[in-house]
Amino acid sequence: MARVPRVRPFEVAGVRGRFNRFVERHEVAWELGMALLAVVYVAVGFALDDPALQPMAATLETAELILTVVFLTEFTSRLGAATNRMTYLRGQLD
Repeated sequence: MARVPRVRPFEVAGVRGRFNRFVERHEVAWELGMALLAVVYVAVGFALDDPALQPMAATLETAELILTVVFLTEFTSRLGAATNRMTYLRGQLD
């Protein structure tokens, strides 16, 4: 009788490892991309405070919400993939 390989329902270590290796391989591009999005986020925030741009307020608020979701997703994915979550959180506070 053939032996059936044991399959884990979700290989956390494998997914974490692949994600962390991807981020490491693309670290400069990843950080530059996030920095660019941060600049856009600040610009959108200033635009929302500009009375001349109030007709575009709904669009700017949508852009701000989308950027917030992107930042939250990036943070939670990096936190989830961290080998030591407390160290990752402390690193974010520095």
